[in-house]
Amino acid sequence: MAEDTEKRSLLHRIFTDPAHLLSVVRIPLGLLVWWRPADTIFVAVIVVIAGLTDFLDGRLGRRLHPPAEGTANIGAWLDPVCDKFFVLSTATAIVVTHHVPWVVLALVLVRDVLTLLATIALRIVVGADAFHRYDFRARPTGKVTMAAQLLVLLAVVLWPAAMMPTAIVAGIMGVVTVVERMVLAWRNRPAPP
Repeated sequence: MAEDTEKRSLLHRIFTDPAHLLSVVRIPLGLLVWWRPADTIFVAVIVVIAGLTDFLDGRLGRRLHPPAEGTANIGAWLDPVCDKFFVLSTATAIVVTHHVPWVVLALVLVRDVLTLLATIALRIVVGADAFHRYDFRARPTGKVTMAAQLLVLLAVVLWPAAMMPTAIVAGIMGVVTVVERMVLAWRNRPAPP
């Protein structure tokens, strides 16, 4: 019963908070791309809107919320979850529709796949308490990676010649981002008992 109340409270906090809503809007945007994935202007507008919401949600969240640590900082974990959903959905729609080489999709998604694996490993290795204290806030490398991912999506539909170079940058930045997170997690791991 308490768990149901906790879930309702979390959903209420997400859907009544302007900063969290800016993050959540990327989920329907990621689905909306599938409606007209061959329409380059439509897709470009969706990607730009997603980029704007990603830029604004953190700024607004820092103004509206007192600092919180670990998973209690809803925006710190909600933003990347919404980012990853948007990128996965949009990249898949674009790759399938525009017959883009699968290596481009792999380069765009390298950070997201590695982050998922690293998050699962972190939870297993450090345990629930330490995991929930982990600082999930966005890092500059993560924001650069998201920008690179969005640029790849725009390049596919607006400037295909730039698709592979931007995909390589997104892939490299994705690896850098995950390595940075892993180093920080290792440095901040709890002391053995």
